[in-house]
Amino acid sequence: MPFRFWRRFRAGPFRINLSKGGVSYSIGGRGAWFTFGRGRVRETVSLPGTGLSWYKQRRLGRTAERKRSAVGAAKRTARHPLTWLVIIGLIIWAVTALIGH
Repeated sequence: MPFRFWRRFRAGPFRINLSKGGVSYSIGGRGAWFTFGRGRVRETVSLPGTGLSWYKQRRLGRTAERKRSAVGAAKRTARHPLTWLVIIGLIIWAVTALIGH
């Protein structure tokens, strides 16, 4: 039987995920998460309580490839309405969390 290891540490909207494969970092809240680590970026959006979710995962390459793909990715991301909805939701969530305390 293969050995598995996984542990998560939480601090507000931030998470540090430790596993046998490496370390990753997540930021987000209920319904939307961004995870960075092990040469990948993963965006996850879900409808809380339904079990329905959508994700998009990209691999990060070498520096030159990353620069080229980052420019193209930024242009594609800027046109995607769901990305803007997630960003606005995260901003609203953060502001209400700061005001509420």
